Amino acid sequence: MQKKAKPENYSGGFTLNILEKLIKDYVGVSSVMAEVLLAGIVVIAFGSLFVIITSIDKPVDSPRVLAEEWIDAPSDTIFLRHAGGEPIDTKDMKINVQINGTTYVYSPSNISKNLGGKGFWELADVIQINTSQEWGIGIANDEDINVKLVDTRSKEVLPKYRIGFSPESSASSPEDDVSEDNVPEDDVSLRL
Repeated sequence: MQKKAKPENYSGGFTLNILEKLIKDYVGVSSVMAEVLLAGIVVIAFGSLFVIITSIDKPVDSPRVLAEEWIDAPSDTIFLRHAGGEPIDTKDMKINVQINGTTYVYSPSNISKNLGGKGFWELADVIQINTSQEWGIGIANDEDINVKLVDTRSKEVLPKYRIGFSPESSASSPEDDVSEDNVPEDDVSLRL
């Protein structure tokens, strides 16, 4: 058997033949290459945009709640009452209490235990935190105390307002502190 003789212009492969043809006939090559490059850029741009949009964390909806706070200095007790809005899951809630510049945390399990084992803090439920029993700290006056209700899912501080501080009163319940007579006439928002 005889081997076929290679043509003189054989360059060694199929791709080289195509490349040689493109070099010799370059008239339509630039417009085709421009379209291929533009299509590649568009695909990459839309792919990047899709990745960016789908990777953005959506904000967690924070619960809407209205809470009231009482402080009874003689009994070293902080009262928090759910006065309106959505029930809050106790596992998604913690209470930060700052007394004399030191911050103490009342955990979700403590909140649930305080509510009698309930899993939700609902309308009219009262949380009572005795600071001397819980952390060994007494309450001297209201200026040294800052209480924050924190929703751990959204990492936001829930709104509340202080409606009473009674350093000279005996151990009274929060239900006794709020009545039509104790609410100032000009502040209608405190009326229940």
